[in-house]
Amino acid sequence: AANYADIDHASKTWKADRDSQQLLAAVLSVGGAPPGMYWRDITETNNTMTYSDLQALAAAIRDRGLLLDTNLYTKKAAVEAATTIEEVNAI
Repeated sequence: AANYADIDHASKTWKADRDSQQLLAAVLSVGGAPPGMYWRDITETNNTMTYSDLQALAAAIRDRGLLLDTNLYTKKAAVEAATTIEEVNAI
């Protein structure tokens, strides 16, 4: 769920739910953005975006996802290595 939470990037807060991420991936897949391209922030305000701006937003979402995944697996390993309830509770 945290991977689909809104994300702060470039002084704005953007939607990052599953649908928004899929739309962003589709827009980026064509390899460019037309003049006047925009992306809506969480306030539904249109923000002019270049292709590079959209790539940076996608990278921020990707980086957050990687951090979340790394944290999850670190905690899973710690739980598996724990031998007492106190060790589990400390994670």
